[in-house]
Amino acid sequence: MKYTIITIGKTHSGKTTFGKDIKQRFSDIIFFDADILGDFFKIHYPWMYNQELLPLNEEGMTAGKSLEIVTRLEILEKASQTKYPLLISASHASSETRKTMLELAHTYNRNLILVFFNYSEEFLLERIKNSGRDRVSLTESKTYENLLLNKQKQIFETPTADEADIFFEITDNESLECTKQQILNLISSSL
Repeated sequence: MKYTIITIGKTHSGKTTFGKDIKQRFSDIIFFDADILGDFFKIHYPWMYNQELLPLNEEGMTAGKSLEIVTRLEILEKASQTKYPLLISASHASSETRKTMLELAHTYNRNLILVFFNYSEEFLLERIKNSGRDRVSLTESKTYENLLLNKQKQIFETPTADEADIFFEITDNESLECTKQQILNLISSSL
């Protein structure tokens, strides 16, 4: 069985670090960090980053998706067609986004693994305070604190186990390490 693994969580919850750690331990995985693509568009094509696109043809692109989102979906579709496990680091804040990812995984005979980083706001605020992350990834919010306490609080939909074939919830370091090991075991047994 092939796997697509997606992370779910708010800013500074450890999604990218988790993905990099899995990639370091298992070199054949395709690791897609959505922040890198988003940053690319913000830096090089800022006028297009949040622009809604018109449909290009009758069966093609859906109106209302930004160039960054359309590009992301195209990359993920191509990566899903390979034999390699796929790990996508992004917030995946909405149930609609997760539904799209489940459909994409199943289209290419993959099981979808959801990894939910469920840390408290207090914990995340402490991480933000001690972080040296630059602010390129921010869009409307001026600070990561604002992003966490305002925008993400409004848009984040808590995931449920029925949104995936396999579901993990990370709440502390023990569950983090356990989840990493279980995912590595699943990936190793699938090859």
